[in-house]
Amino acid sequence: MSDDEVLRLIQEALRSTLPERESEFGQVTLDTDLQSLGIGSLAFMETVGYLEDHLATTFRGADMAKASKVRDIATLVRATGVTV
Repeated sequence: MSDDEVLRLIQEALRSTLPERESEFGQVTLDTDLQSLGIGSLAFMETVGYLEDHLATTFRGADMAKASKVRDIATLVRATGVTV
């Protein structure tokens, strides 16, 4: 998957999880700090769940816990080898 494809998928996951903040997530880049998104742990896990469902995979909790930037999640998404 290209950077653009992965970023669109992550933005889609965020929009699905927090539709009331949809307009904000269009500004998200690979270098966006996850903390700056201001999403709680439950919303983060729902976002991860969306990605897992879409990609038909499961991410290790330890890997997700290490993620600090959107780029870190993108790296995990790419590691699945799934194409969009």
